[in-house]
Amino acid sequence: MIAFILLPFMVLIVLPTLSHLWLPAQFTQRFFSFTGQGLIAIIISLMGMVLLYTTNSLFVQFGKGTLAPWSPPEKLVIRGPYRYIRQPMISGVILVLAGEFLFLASWGALAWLLVFTVANMVYIPLFEEKALLKRFGGKYVRYQKNVRSWIPRLHAWDRED
Repeated sequence: MIAFILLPFMVLIVLPTLSHLWLPAQFTQRFFSFTGQGLIAIIISLMGMVLLYTTNSLFVQFGKGTLAPWSPPEKLVIRGPYRYIRQPMISGVILVLAGEFLFLASWGALAWLLVFTVANMVYIPLFEEKALLKRFGGKYVRYQKNVRSWIPRLHAWDRED
């Protein structure tokens, strides 16, 4: 439970808040606004939170682990959103950060969204996926071949594809 609260809390609340406190005013001022902006931002963020909650619940219930590096899942989870996309948890975080950016409409929020996204797009294939290959072997190779990392499938992978 600590991992579920601590890690997303740092990425979604603490770091964006600190960046807005520390950055010069020109980076934290709104640079655009439109009607419905707040509502759209909230909807996008809620979609991300649902993904984040769902994937973490699947890790605990079926993977027997957490999102934390010190307590990774013992079993490969290919259920729920993982049948459509290999990175639904990070996609959920990115959606929440996109909602924050849309709500704040600041360069600082955009910068954090881009830094987080690019860092994960580099880190995941170079380190995380190698660890998953080592831990889960052929099961993960088959999963990788059938489910894309960042672009969701139109239909759930039924493991028979």
